[in-house]
Amino acid sequence: MLEISDNLTRKDLRIKIACELYKRDEISFGKACEIASLNIEEMKEILYRRGIERHVNVSLEEMENMAENAGLIIVFGI
Repeated sequence: MLEISDNLTRKDLRIKIACELYKRDEISFGKACEIASLNIEEMKEILYRRGIERHVNVSLEEMENMAENAGLIIVFGI
């Protein structure tokens, strides 16, 4: 359960809610930024300071495509 203090500003409350929902994997990183009204770098810093790990929801195929577009070669051994 999310505990809310009486002395939180609206922005602090939006950040707290965004972080909690992101931590629970209920929203994406982009949605957390939107809810908190923060840019990507600000949100990454807040998550880091709160000890919340970033989730990377990228499939192997997407990762290979990104690497290919960046001119990298990925070799996966089995």
